[in-house]
Amino acid sequence: MEDARDQALKVLRPHVGHAETKSEIEAFQHAVLRPLLKLQHDLLVLQFEDQARSLKLPWDRMPAAERRATAEHLMQTHHRLRASLTGLVTGLMTREEFGFFLLHQDELGKRLSSMLMARLQSAYPDS
Repeated sequence: MEDARDQALKVLRPHVGHAETKSEIEAFQHAVLRPLLKLQHDLLVLQFEDQARSLKLPWDRMPAAERRATAEHLMQTHHRLRASLTGLVTGLMTREEFGFFLLHQDELGKRLSSMLMARLQSAYPDS
């Protein structure tokens, strides 16, 4: 049974088209992770850029290609950054969804990291 928090969280989510899925993991990715990443996109980018600046990277002067490469490197090497970005997504899951995420954390964590990377890199297209 959903409580008021769970219902409110679901109302906030943007609609994202669903692809044909073959597994529960894929269904979760399309029904939960993709909408949450879309909803949180601006905050994810702000959090990432704040971290890049705190590392004294010349973020504002980097060309788009270098930003994308730096994003990939930071996501692979900075566990705290990855955990922070993951928290921006998982914090908006319902209790049931978060329980499923925890149950399948190895697989879903990898998928979420990959999706976060794609989101960050898409924020810096070539001009």
